[in-house]
Amino acid sequence: MARTSYIFKEGESVAHIGNLKNQMWIERLLRQTKELKPKDGDPEHKIQQESKVYLVGVECHWWVDNDLRKGKFHSMELVPYHVARSGDKAVEAWMNDR
Repeated sequence: MARTSYIFKEGESVAHIGNLKNQMWIERLLRQTKELKPKDGDPEHKIQQESKVYLVGVECHWWVDNDLRKGKFHSMELVPYHVARSGDKAVEAWMNDR
């Protein structure tokens, strides 16, 4: 099966793989920009310096009773909440497909 890339969005509801019943919401995607060095001997790359944006984490919030909690997670620890509600087999299939 071909692997696909899943892109989380701010405001989306997710669950942590260790606690699939707890619904969390993505507050912010934590990104980092890295400048790519031009390749030696390639004049086309020397003219235009490139940069690439990497996702370094996902900041989420959730409620425990009347207490608002926040945390930062790696994107590989999160699954969309609609997948988490479908059960362990659906989560395992989703994790293997990404």
